[in-house]
Amino acid sequence: MIVSRRNSKFVAARKLAREASERAEKGLFLLEGPKLVQEALDANVPLREIFVSPAFATRPGAEALLATLRTKGTVLEVDDDTLEDLATVEAPQGIVAVAEVPKHGGPEALLTGKGDLVLATTVQDPGNAGAIARIAAGFGMAGVVADKATADFFSPKSVRGSAGAVLRVPVYRVDDLVDYATKLKAAGVGIFAAVARDGDDPAKVVLPARAAILLGGEGRGVPDMLFRVCDGTVTIPMASGTESLNVATAAAVLGYALSRRRAASP
Repeated sequence: MIVSRRNSKFVAARKLAREASERAEKGLFLLEGPKLVQEALDANVPLREIFVSPAFATRPGAEALLATLRTKGTVLEVDDDTLEDLATVEAPQGIVAVAEVPKHGGPEALLTGKGDLVLATTVQDPGNAGAIARIAAGFGMAGVVADKATADFFSPKSVRGSAGAVLRVPVYRVDDLVDYATKLKAAGVGIFAAVARDGDDPAKVVLPARAAILLGGEGRGVPDMLFRVCDGTVTIPMASGTESLNVATAAAVLGYALSRRRAASP
């Protein structure tokens, strides 16, 4: 049966695409396109409703994926125009799924676990927030914790920017990042704020067993209240006269430097 825009499940899904408060309240978010939907299956992320249009059937592997999806959630058929109304991209590839936000034990589980972390404050661009999650996953970091002034990691743009990393690496936003950073420090995690100038070389800073890279939004940077709980600052060496890097690019450089340091440790 082909459902319309007035279908209650479609209306609920459309609300998830557009409202962060709805995603937070329901613990649900959207996945757009077969690649992200397949990644959710691979990561054992539970799916609820899966909306498919005739455009999906034209894609390679569609029949096999659809057969699997019918065992994982409720598959609802819509016409191409209706699916485009739900999706947030110009070419949604004929499929959008409602998924449960991965739990991973919550931010408290990262306080005493293993692995390095990324902390983020006021990273307001969803694409950058998603890219930071992707970088954390790429360098084997334990997770990302941000303040509520940072973009929602499960907005459609953030999910796309993460290339599906939010399905695998723990990502959280907390009410009080200063309090969370203080708890990390008490647990023995060294916190190093990324600054545009006058910080230590990330290749030379003395690392504790676990470290957290603290990144600030490009406009505001790291606020003083967070600097007060840091163990130090790091600056990426750059040619004289150049501006600071985009926050996601800085995260990639620092993540790489940290991973190389860990790999070189005995």
